[in-house]
Amino acid sequence: MITLNEQQLTELNQFCQELPTKYGVPLLQWFKQIQDEQNPKEQDFTNNPNDPNAGLG
Repeated sequence: MITLNEQQLTELNQFCQELPTKYGVPLLQWFKQIQDEQNPKEQDFTNNPNDPNAGLG
């Protein structure tokens, strides 16, 4: 068991506060990149405003 003093608790709290933005967001972006690479989005051709035949069938 360890005992932390006030300063150490403050430092620990500051470290924990920056974890989500410093490491969490980049980690989520990395997972999203891998997901996009493994599951590419299929293009939807049914509602293309540049297609003169769109909506005809």
